[in-house]
Amino acid sequence: MNRKTTKLLAIAMILMLALTAASCGSSEPAKQKTQVADTGTGLKITLPEDLQKDSMDGFDLFYYNDEFLVSVITETYELLTSAGMDPENMDLKDYSDLVAYANGVEFVQDADGNYVAEYDRTLTDGNFHYYSTVCKGAKAFYVVTFACFADEQDTYVPIFKDLVKTIELY
Repeated sequence: MNRKTTKLLAIAMILMLALTAASCGSSEPAKQKTQVADTGTGLKITLPEDLQKDSMDGFDLFYYNDEFLVSVITETYELLTSAGMDPENMDLKDYSDLVAYANGVEFVQDADGNYVAEYDRTLTDGNFHYYSTVCKGAKAFYVVTFACFADEQDTYVPIFKDLVKTIELY
């Protein structure tokens, strides 16, 4: 693995401790070859073909390349119920508030009605920018997080916003 890939994988480890959120939708990214990534837990997302699938403890989906990564964490209704919550009556605002509180980030609603959080973190390998969204499915909530190097966020955040539009819940 090269330096960028190693750094991006380090980000993933931090993500397990710092969940964040953003939004859900349904359209294709701009004219490039794509692949459909499926969590197997009720969420699919269309990603650029050059992202490589990997496995990472704590994530139901993890893809990366030298420029950015995408991860998904699933929190089932069963898990939330066992924690004393009522997930069937929670909406995305409630869930985004929960994730925000637990992780010290702020979620805002975007023009499409999605809850998103953007923040930067400095790790020993560099500065990283995170873009996250939350989704509610029939049996789970999802935190979808994208990450890139902070100095490249102007390039990648617009791509992340387009990728969020490809999320499908089943």
